[in-house]
Amino acid sequence: MLRTDYKDDVLQAGQTQRKYLMTQSGGYTYFSDETTYQVTGDVFGAAVINETNAAVNKCVECVSGTLSPNVTSLTVYAPNDRPDFFFDGGHVEVYVPQSKVQDLVVAGTSITPASGGNRSSCTVTFSSSVESASQIDLYCK
Repeated sequence: MLRTDYKDDVLQAGQTQRKYLMTQSGGYTYFSDETTYQVTGDVFGAAVINETNAAVNKCVECVSGTLSPNVTSLTVYAPNDRPDFFFDGGHVEVYVPQSKVQDLVVAGTSITPASGGNRSSCTVTFSSSVESASQIDLYCK
């Protein structure tokens, strides 16, 4: 679970700016924070944003499949490294190429969760078919 309790620095009452001490040594200038804080905030660095982005990416990952001509359903399987990609209670958004939006309307989706070493799958049923093969993208949330 991602943290949701980050805090900003809060300066001591009466302070309007941070205070830094500048020292020089060996041709270098160093700064040290001399500010008095009422609350010291959290550090938000690369490790935190990488963790956050990884969690977000899991929410918007996509798998693609090709809808064959004159067929009204498509079953797409989870990637090998994510057998539970489609999960019970999950939400699937279906995207079709812009040129096919007028032709295809999603009539329903059905998710089969991963079990017994099998990958999860999602079957999408459309209200009509296409005349030529079309790539369909499914995003799982």
